[in-house]
Amino acid sequence: MKNFKLFTKLFVFTSLLSFMIACTTTETVEVIKEVPVEKVVEKIVEKEVIKEVIKEVVKEVEVIKEVAPAPTYAKSINVRDVFFFTEGFTPPRGGSFFEHRISQQIYEGLSALNTPMVTRGDSAVPVPNLAESWKISADGTTYTFKIREGVKFTTGNSLTGQAVVDSLKRSIFVIELDKATARFSWVTDIVSIDATGDMEVTMVLKNSFAPLLAILASKQFLIVDAAELKKNEAEGDWGAAWGATNSVGTAAFKIDSWVPEQRLTLKRNKDYWGGHDGVGPGADQLVFSNIPENATAELMIAKGEVDVALQMDPISLKTLDLQPKVYTFSYPSLITCNFLIDRRNEHAANDEIFKAIHMAIDYEGLLSVVAMGLGSVHQSLILPGMLGHDPAISNQWSYEPEKAKAIIAEQGYPDGFSIKLQSRAGACGSVVYTKGIEFLQASLKKAGIKAEIVQSTGAKFWGQIIDGTLKDMGISGLGATYFDPDNPASVRATSECFLLGIEQHNKTVADKLKDLVAKGRAETDNDKRHTIYRELNALMVANCGEMTVLQVADTVALRTNMSNGIAMPHAFSLDFRYLRKAE
Repeated sequence: MKNFKLFTKLFVFTSLLSFMIACTTTETVEVIKEVPVEKVVEKIVEKEVIKEVIKEVVKEVEVIKEVAPAPTYAKSINVRDVFFFTEGFTPPRGGSFFEHRISQQIYEGLSALNTPMVTRGDSAVPVPNLAESWKISADGTTYTFKIREGVKFTTGNSLTGQAVVDSLKRSIFVIELDKATARFSWVTDIVSIDATGDMEVTMVLKNSFAPLLAILASKQFLIVDAAELKKNEAEGDWGAAWGATNSVGTAAFKIDSWVPEQRLTLKRNKDYWGGHDGVGPGADQLVFSNIPENATAELMIAKGEVDVALQMDPISLKTLDLQPKVYTFSYPSLITCNFLIDRRNEHAANDEIFKAIHMAIDYEGLLSVVAMGLGSVHQSLILPGMLGHDPAISNQWSYEPEKAKAIIAEQGYPDGFSIKLQSRAGACGSVVYTKGIEFLQASLKKAGIKAEIVQSTGAKFWGQIIDGTLKDMGISGLGATYFDPDNPASVRATSECFLLGIEQHNKTVADKLKDLVAKGRAETDNDKRHTIYRELNALMVANCGEMTVLQVADTVALRTNMSNGIAMPHAFSLDFRYLRKAE
């Protein structure tokens, strides 16, 4: 028995060691925590609130106001991060998780998302932010925003209607400058953006576009001081290069210093207006340090040299759970892990075999063994909290290898069939691609599918998808960049799903997907939008070559003197203005 226990310990140790080695070349996803709402909800229930909608808003504001205002400011909160700097922090540029994380601390949008609701998977609708209110015309083509009074940029300039117009026009200018209009196709539908009063902005669109308010809370359209950026223009870029490492926003923090690949320091904005929920920052500065090695970061947070550790790998998190002065938590991110196959593939072109492949995936095993429990089984790109989400759709497949084997035999393959799996560097959250592919190989084998692993690269894999030449299966992490079902619907259903051959495989389904995406964008009634996206959701899961398997959980480690780590999952970040540090 002792030998058996020793063998078990050695097996676990070697498995963890191999995971650590695999993680050294992967990209990981960021992490955060849900605010403790239960006790606060009880307070709200005791209050007399007439309208349910008002109750929901008041509840969330009350939750946050348990955190603020900060009676004193901590001198500094030190954060471990892994820097991935591409184009900078000023919208609309900068697409890495790191850049998203920082941008949301120094810039704000006309609208905002209620982050605790997003974290819990509740239906989170945009709330007023730099726009204190808005009106939408009956046909959904005209948005009139009342701009909040008394707000200043960190440059000292006042927020006005014209400043908002200039900011939005600058974002569109830089998007066009970068030849990225295809990613933001809705901007070609804009007829005009005008200041129709000192503190009023009117946007007119050619067609109704329901996701607009959610998009205005996303990084690319956060409000900047366009006049200050214009002063720092170089070669007609409207200050894009200068803005990469300088901040001209209205949010709780501003950039103080930037040392590439080493350190970023954000200072508290002493003139901060308070945010849509009345919460100001709790520290005079945030110091982000680039610490790529997990082992080093683990030692630093254990010693108290950093207060918050982002991007820790699962093994380090389990070790940190044993530290008396450190605690960890997780929250559902907007990232999914997916196995991809082209529907023009010899076997995937057969609808019955395509179903059998779904049945040949061990979802629970993938979660527990490969993801180490950090996530949940989820089989749809439309996530909890989004209109169109339905657990009956996102959890419809289960691991049934014998049933899958029987279906494959009925379709003319009594001895099963062979397929290649492309393995490459990378990860979606805690799922290292190489480990995910190895696990898939073992799962498929039990259903009679003989899978051969071949080495590949991201460029090769996605190049074949774009060219329509993918004959193998592969793995990829996919995510939502704004919290509206239009994002997974338009980017996935009518882009990547089409790249994976849905139109050639089933033109009727392809045409229906296009139609539903257009209807979802045009419909302004949320109940009707839910119905539209639920239908689209079911079609995507049943027909698209993106076979979603897990929703990734992000995790973070904090010292025990840190409190109120609140997730901003749509920005791949903590909302650092909520953090409090006892000194």
